[in-house]
Amino acid sequence: MKIAISEIKINPGRRPVNLDGINELARSISEIGLLNPITIDQEYILVAGLHRLEAVKKLGRHRRRE
Repeated sequence: MKIAISEIKINPGRRPVNLDGINELARSISEIGLLNPITIDQEYILVAGLHRLEAVKKLGRHRRRE
């Protein structure tokens, strides 16, 4: 299943995003690919992968693969 990245909701109260980590992760994803999935629930609420999600957004990708 594919959904738009913009449809993924992030609960408030999650730990803050580390911008340096996102830049490094984005570089890795562009070179190797996304090795671990971004996990969401049935209502498209993020369960795991906030930094991966932000890195994918930084790379300009718009869809999530499942």
